[in-house]
Amino acid sequence: QDDAFGVGQQNIVEAGTRKFGFDGRVKLSDRLSLTGAAWHQDQLSGPGERTAGEARVELRRSTGTLYAGVQFAFDRGIDGQDRTSRLLTLGGTQALLGGKLTLTAQTQVAPDGKKDSIDFPARLQLLAAYRLTPGVRLLGGYEIAQGKDFTTHTAQVGFDVAPWTGAKLTSTLNQQAAGENGARTYAQYGLIQSLSLGRHWT
Repeated sequence: QDDAFGVGQQNIVEAGTRKFGFDGRVKLSDRLSLTGAAWHQDQLSGPGERTAGEARVELRRSTGTLYAGVQFAFDRGIDGQDRTSRLLTLGGTQALLGGKLTLTAQTQVAPDGKKDSIDFPARLQLLAAYRLTPGVRLLGGYEIAQGKDFTTHTAQVGFDVAPWTGAKLTSTLNQQAAGENGARTYAQYGLIQSLSLGRHWT
């Protein structure tokens, strides 16, 4: 993706980069699966690069999922410094109240203390989604992220709506505190649209 590619719709963090990798899922049984992803990213106009990956085992239940895995990132910043994260992941989802309420929890820890990558800190996340109607869900969550030189606390509240078939509109309001850097409030919003072309193609 070149620096000036597109009309402003691209993720600015990935502008001027080349990235290649894979992701996949292997079904081990009716309830158990193994998922994995790995990629390498180079900055086209500087020395920055990243090699990262993730693998996890997922157990599907009638009311949710449980998963455990590992995540890693080896970064070289534009300052030429190396930053490494090696994390263990444990989490899951649970449906309650007849499926109206879905709770999600995830924790990531760095057993050897390696959590230097700015995008891969140790995390503790709690999320909740409550279905008001078949097409409207209320969202809420809280996250604590701890890297080598920072700790952030982020709270979010919002909703997602399915206004018509194949569409999903999401909007959240977020409040973040980042230690000595103070607090910030920001909004996120987006629209996803899919079109079914048949039984096997979308």
